[in-house]
Amino acid sequence: MLLVEDLEHAYGARIVLSVARWEVPAGARRAVVGRSGSGKTTLLAILAGLVRATRGTLRVDGLAISPLGVAALDRWRARHVGIVMQSPHLLAPLDAVENVVLAQHLAGETVDAGRARGLLDTLGVGGRARAKPSQMSRGEQQHVQRRVQRPRPGMTPRQHGDAHAPDPSSRRSG
Repeated sequence: MLLVEDLEHAYGARIVLSVARWEVPAGARRAVVGRSGSGKTTLLAILAGLVRATRGTLRVDGLAISPLGVAALDRWRARHVGIVMQSPHLLAPLDAVENVVLAQHLAGETVDAGRARGLLDTLGVGGRARAKPSQMSRGEQQHVQRRVQRPRPGMTPRQHGDAHAPDPSSRRSG
């Protein structure tokens, strides 16, 4: 069971999250929805033990998470928390093409840098093919990540942030 009481998180003087009480029974599923900037990601980070709330109580199966030390929190997270990241995770020393080529290799596909560049072109980021992740915008990183996660064109689930991105598997009529 998850229990949140009087939870609050602030960045400086700005309170970004305030939850009076929230109880989720063991095995239940809940969706966290809200407008951009409403604290959804902050709440998930707190629930996962990645961020400490400014104040309040978080209990998971009766264990108070907030007072745990760093090592104990790491052990708890390793045993009890699974995280699926929304942010792209590209290899920093590699450029966009190299990240896609590595994905081709790891997927057991024929490594083809030309095909990788073509895939990036269809997503509108071909001009960033030699850019490292630190040199790309978050949106550009997301487009490259789409090719890393799915090196072959096909169905690509959309996140709200890239709903209008071109899909390389779609055919354009001329």
